Amino acid sequence: MKNKIISGFMLLMAVVFSTACSNDEDYSISTSAVISSITTDDAAVTAISATTYGTIQDLSGLASSSYQVGSVYSTNSDPTQGGTRQIGSIDENGRVSASLSGLTEGTTYYYATFVTLQGKVTKYGEVKSFVATDADVATQAASNITACSATLNGQAQGISDILAATSVGFKYALTADEVPTGVDVALDEAAGSFTVNAKSLLPGTTYYYAAYTKVGDGFILGNIQSFTTASQSMEYVDMGLSVLWAKCNIGAEKESEVGIQMGYGDQSFYNTSINNDDYTPWDIAGTEDDTIYGLSIDGDAKSKSKMPTIDQIEELIAKTTQEQTTVDGVEGVRFTAKNGNSIFLPLGSYWSGTINEINDAYSKTLKVAVEGASAGLMQRASKLAIRSVRDEEPVEEGITIRNYNAVQGDIEGNGNYRFDIYNEWDGSGTGTDDTSVLIRSEVSFQESISVTFTITGIGSTECQAAMIFADGTWGCQNWNYNDNGEGSVMVKGDGTYTMTLHGAGSGIAIFAIDFIGLSNAVGAENVNVKLNTCVMDDWGTKLAFDNTKLVTGDLEGNGNFRADIYNEWDGSGTGSDATCGVDRSAVNFSNRIGVTFEVTGIGNTECDACMIFADGTWGCQNWNYNADGNGSVHINGDGIYTMSLAGAGSGISIFAIDLLGLSEAVGAENVKVRISCLRID
Repeated sequence: MKNKIISGFMLLMAVVFSTACSNDEDYSISTSAVISSITTDDAAVTAISATTYGTIQDLSGLASSSYQVGSVYSTNSDPTQGGTRQIGSIDENGRVSASLSGLTEGTTYYYATFVTLQGKVTKYGEVKSFVATDADVATQAASNITACSATLNGQAQGISDILAATSVGFKYALTADEVPTGVDVALDEAAGSFTVNAKSLLPGTTYYYAAYTKVGDGFILGNIQSFTTASQSMEYVDMGLSVLWAKCNIGAEKESEVGIQMGYGDQSFYNTSINNDDYTPWDIAGTEDDTIYGLSIDGDAKSKSKMPTIDQIEELIAKTTQEQTTVDGVEGVRFTAKNGNSIFLPLGSYWSGTINEINDAYSKTLKVAVEGASAGLMQRASKLAIRSVRDEEPVEEGITIRNYNAVQGDIEGNGNYRFDIYNEWDGSGTGTDDTSVLIRSEVSFQESISVTFTITGIGSTECQAAMIFADGTWGCQNWNYNDNGEGSVMVKGDGTYTMTLHGAGSGIAIFAIDFIGLSNAVGAENVNVKLNTCVMDDWGTKLAFDNTKLVTGDLEGNGNFRADIYNEWDGSGTGSDATCGVDRSAVNFSNRIGVTFEVTGIGNTECDACMIFADGTWGCQNWNYNADGNGSVHINGDGIYTMSLAGAGSGISIFAIDLLGLSEAVGAENVKVRISCLRID
């Protein structure tokens, strides 16, 4: 049989070539090898009929009039010799189905998928068999449903006399039509009542499933039912890197579980094709083509899960230590960061979202092996796991933080521990806009600059910490620890601390945090510092704001972009206590009122922004942008901004933020504004 199939395949290629050269009517016939594989799959059977399935790769380049597909069947063990041919159909993924009727109950039938090209040569898949039977099976309701697993239940009748030749199980898929060819979960032994725990499911996803009994290669499917898995709030671990890393694989609820494995860019997750052409041939990490783009795994997080890039994988390898270990009996590697946090990955290969630029038949991967971790390559049709990443949650106030650029340690070799934010002078390499922790253009303050940081690895050790700082004009400076707390704080072991330097300034000439004597005390290799926020002019009492009640857009149709906090006048529907995102009765100020907000989606676009404001008495008002900064701020692209209006007042008659000309400049649909807090003083 093997020789017959091989010689038939060679003949098929010869016929394809000759017909392509001589066929004057069908120019779509390929002159290269078009049939890379043909397989015979299982059959769904009854007592007198059956539907057979198979897969053919790849007829997509041929006109449908140039070939026939289907199933050949017989009661003889080799149906390819004189068997009955039943023409079937083929879908876009190469799945072939054919319906057989007029069968005899209790009879064993042999069948094979076939393709005939130009009516001249036929190629067959392997021969399989089924028994036409009236055995019955019922699919029962699923139970114990979690984010990535469910217990499937079924009951079979009419198999007691053929138990030795019968198997039972379940098939499931993402649509009811795909169940007969879906994922097969078989049990080792047949029984009248049976259950199976289906694992590696997708969170927040509806599955369709059916119980089955199987005699030979023939399935008797029960009724189709459905269930929906729970949504998942994936736990992420801060490794002190450019992104957070998930604690578990996609389709897993424990770090020791491999989860679901799929081809590169397969958003269906269940494509079984072995043809690279059926998978995405470009970079997908963080795009709409990202394999996990639509999964329900982020809960209330503002940042969205995505596949890692190869750069992020190489960063994970380079900036952690790796140790082979076992978790729940599963071998793997634990990656431990300098801050003490770690993730465990079972042995195997994991997709990145980065294609190989030399040969796009391959995508770049993370290989986790006994000997360690490394970057690798795998063909796109390979079935691999995914460990997702996510950006840090955006800060509610303050300017952009890029901790992945931080350089820290005993940088000056003096026994201190330094966390370099921006420094051209000590050789840390942080003294450029691309390599600094902060973006210099975002630093502008009239009263103060404050930083909040978290330090770990020092236990209960105490030390003095000081801001080493000069703004871009060198007008506001600090170089030492000050007992009065100016630009300084006393660190008393692991924890989170804030220090503030008063003055006015713009930009950065140098910015670092020095922990005096700490490297000598505990060893620089044990310490880790993370910058949490950097806030300009942190003043007053902060009032929380409910952003679900914020209405934004080109609300007046004048090309501006407005964020309405409370407004009875422009039709936004925010002009009542029920629709206002802040408690108006709490708005009482004697010196000033302000708002801290974030703008995204505008890139580097600049515009003026102003508070449209009147308090409840109409005594404190502002209606325009003011060059002196009162109730106003200049927007320099995406970022977090604060503006304040001097005066005294109580309550709100109108409160909005107008970003002048921004809707006209970039399109209102692209702009997002989020309010961090209102401020009163």
